[in-house]
Amino acid sequence: MTSATMAHVQITLDQYVQRMEPIFVIAPSARNGITLIQRLLNSTGEIIVYGENAMFMDRLPLLVNTAHNEHEKMKGPFAASRRRFLTQGGEYWSSDLWPDSERFFLVLLEAFYKAAVLYQEHARSDGFPHWGIKNPLSTALMIDRLKVLIPRSRFIFVYRNLFDVARSAKARQFVKSEDDLAKLAQQWQTNVIGVMDAAWDNVCVLRYEEMLVRPEEQIRRIERFTGLDGIDRSVMTRKINTFEGALKNGCSPTGYIPPAALGRREAQVLCAQASVALGRTGYEDAPAAAPVA
Repeated sequence: MTSATMAHVQITLDQYVQRMEPIFVIAPSARNGITLIQRLLNSTGEIIVYGENAMFMDRLPLLVNTAHNEHEKMKGPFAASRRRFLTQGGEYWSSDLWPDSERFFLVLLEAFYKAAVLYQEHARSDGFPHWGIKNPLSTALMIDRLKVLIPRSRFIFVYRNLFDVARSAKARQFVKSEDDLAKLAQQWQTNVIGVMDAAWDNVCVLRYEEMLVRPEEQIRRIERFTGLDGIDRSVMTRKINTFEGALKNGCSPTGYIPPAALGRREAQVLCAQASVALGRTGYEDAPAAAPVA
């Protein structure tokens, strides 16, 4: 944070971050449509939704959460071990010999806060009053952790037919085996159910197919939820789903790579691993509606 900003707001670092209102675009896995939502939001000129950053969205909040829990659980034994070491020396089993665990937790918390400030200040320096990040979920707990750290944050969760997700992931070379497919299906199911069961009030849930069938209705939902007007509807007419490059690398000269066909065995793997979420979302008949190779 710049000194000018601090002088203006006259609040502490944690208060500054807790007043932020970033918009996080999330999905149960990769290839569910978060880039489309990112592009729609960015077309307003009022926000910059940055690309994936699992360190900020997932790993750093997890470290903060873990350090806090470790401090709450072990602060007594940690303190006792330090006292024993200082009074008796180190001839004992000293795995619990830590420095002050609260200060350790606060160091990680400060690192997260400073990273959030970097995002906000960088967006503002580039002329955008709002900022966000798109990133698939590794776990729905990512939402809980971010809500604790940035209480005013909002989330757009978009999910898509798992079979189309798998076709896209296969074309992008994210999945190359049945084991990869199984892991993708498990992640998709766990996070779809996790978000739907939680019913958070700061999460807007979008069905990707509804975006395609009723784009105006869904775009207006996004505008109401975010408070950002002026989404460019023409974004919906263009397909961008990969980096520009060679097809053999899962890229495309045009920025769009068509989905790959799934074999019947691959479809069976998806059904076996995600039957509960497929039923709840109405996608259980997807292979019959869109035959596999």
